[in-house]
Amino acid sequence: MPDSETCIKYTLFIFNFFFVITGIIILSVGLTVQGIYHGYSEFLSSQFLSLPVFLIVIGSIIFFVAFFGCYGAWRSNYCMILTFCGLLTIIFILELAAGITGYILKNSTSSLITDTLQPTMKDYINNEKPHISVAWDDIQSRFGCCGLQNYQDWVTEIKGIPLSCCEIPHGILNSFTCSNETTTLHEIGCVASFGSFVQEHARSLALAGIILAIVQLFGLLFACMVARRIKYHRIAGY
Repeated sequence: MPDSETCIKYTLFIFNFFFVITGIIILSVGLTVQGIYHGYSEFLSSQFLSLPVFLIVIGSIIFFVAFFGCYGAWRSNYCMILTFCGLLTIIFILELAAGITGYILKNSTSSLITDTLQPTMKDYINNEKPHISVAWDDIQSRFGCCGLQNYQDWVTEIKGIPLSCCEIPHGILNSFTCSNETTTLHEIGCVASFGSFVQEHARSLALAGIILAIVQLFGLLFACMVARRIKYHRIAGY
């Protein structure tokens, strides 16, 4: 076998190794954000929840696609390398779409969070949906926020302010009341505080999608070059 074809073969093997690495990165980012978002699924738009799942699927597909590249290079099979190029093109488009979607969601976070949080406020004191109360308390305690914009949202909806809107001081023996006069009342709204948290992860998904799409674009160009070289060798008869 000519040295040039051997060089092409092993170079493509190395590329597929890094290709699998990008798949692992995409899979890891998708799984991490999916795990984070899962605890707040009641308050997140389906668009936020579907994006990490989308990246998980892409990351899984990459392992399957890498097989075509490795096997095609080993067998110097023009058809398999060409199939590999086609699949790489699809993955590139999907990753680019995921990245663009992530940036769109990042810029629409405030309105989407408001649309999902507001309908659940009246369910806060509804015994039929205790998970809503738990989720609201968790968000307000963890992110140091209260209501959508401020405590007045709760006064309007349920005629009171949840205890989770205030930082409860240590050493309280008896009852504690959270009101607009409480010094530890969280002043920031959850649309801003919780929204920033969601926005940051949407940005991570967007960056992962776009950066890896650019990396794989170079891989796609290289794979096309390999396919041409293999075809040339076959036509030349060596």
